[in-house]
Amino acid sequence: MRPVDALATGLGVVLILAAVVIAVSNPDPEKVSASECGVNAFADARMKFDVRFYLVAILFIRRCHQLKMNLDTP
Repeated sequence: MRPVDALATGLGVVLILAAVVIAVSNPDPEKVSASECGVNAFADARMKFDVRFYLVAILFIRRCHQLKMNLDTP
C-alpha cells in the first residue's frame, strides 16, 4: 500500500470516529412525536428491500445508459 493510500484511509477512519463521538444524541421531542396525521410510529420507517430490487434497478439504469449512448452516435 502506498503512503498516500494509508493516509487517506487513516483520515477517513478518524473523520468517521470523530463524527460518532461528537454527534448529539438527545432527540428533539417534537421530532419523535406523532406525525401530522396523529398516528404514532409503530415500526422502523426504513423498509428492507430485497436484493433483486437493487439488481433490477441497476440493470435498468445500465440499459438506459446503453440506449442513450447508442442513439447519440451518428
